[in-house]
Amino acid sequence: MMEDLQRGGIVGSVELIDSVDHSDSPWYTGAKGFVLRDPKPLPFTPFKGQLQFFEVPAELLP
Repeated sequence: MMEDLQRGGIVGSVELIDSVDHSDSPWYTGAKGFVLRDPKPLPFTPFKGQLQFFEVPAELLP
């Protein structure tokens, strides 16, 4: 159920390989989209996010 989901933390990582202006993907919305690869699930680690890109402290990285 939704109330059982952990929130406010890191759950995985991906590699950002490109930015696109259009796509046929049903997940594409808005003016820009990111092309991602190599998704890796990680154990949940509490961490407050930020708007836009931000650095994650090295001690939280695998």
